[in-house]
Amino acid sequence: MTVSKLTSKEIAAVAALDKELFSKESWSEADFEASLTDPSRFFWVATEGETLLGFCGLSQSFEQGDILNIGVCPDARGKGIGSQLLRQAIKTFQEQGGKELFLEVRASNAAAKALYEKFGFRQIGIRKGYYQQPAEDGLVYRLG
Repeated sequence: MTVSKLTSKEIAAVAALDKELFSKESWSEADFEASLTDPSRFFWVATEGETLLGFCGLSQSFEQGDILNIGVCPDARGKGIGSQLLRQAIKTFQEQGGKELFLEVRASNAAAKALYEKFGFRQIGIRKGYYQQPAEDGLVYRLG
């Protein structure tokens, strides 16, 4: 498995996986395409050969950043792919001078919360009704 920067050739597959995983809250191909030219955004894909296994996005403005999304193919979970993608995002964030890194996660997503906590993220707040379809609170996490 390799982790590399997202390129235009992976956009359709990433958008399709995002839609599969996040339904109505997913990004469009145009959203991912626009991120390729936005200097404040960084995206990576995890692949094995030509097969997309997962993706991760980061937005950074000066010393503050947000994990935009992270997704792993359901049949590839439990193999450390999410960890490798998150590790890459944190590394890039820190190399760019980042100090405060945030993310939101569904309150019911135990696997994602465990991953984030393993990397040192801690819950600092709740956004009531942040997620739609199904409606659910979002937990706000900060690294450190």
